[in-house]
Amino acid sequence: MHYKIKEFIKNSEVSSKVKELISNYKFNSVDHVYKHDNDTVAIISTFSDLSSGGGVARDSILTVFHKQKIREGKWRYSDKWSHRNDRRDLMLLEVKKVSIETEGDETQITITCAGGLDYPDRVISFDF
Repeated sequence: MHYKIKEFIKNSEVSSKVKELISNYKFNSVDHVYKHDNDTVAIISTFSDLSSGGGVARDSILTVFHKQKIREGKWRYSDKWSHRNDRRDLMLLEVKKVSIETEGDETQITITCAGGLDYPDRVISFDF
């Protein structure tokens, strides 16, 4: 388990269900952990895929743990074969804000993330 995740689980007051979900989830490289409340945690991680030709593909992954459910979004911001396909505007660096709207049994979680370089913030929504 990644160090940031171990420390978060050890030192954070989140529900036991959320801790269990996070503990059993496989992360490649954790960049940022954001606790909204005891039932909602957002984690940004990066997946890197190295090719034998020296190229690298990188994905920003936003994983949201809410109560007993998980949602994930993945955005490739660097292509391993061509730097012409470099999309740093899709890179996620940190979670800045989380808002939760509930209507009946439907819950929508909207997350504002800081983007890469000088790109604007990104707003991403997940339905639970």
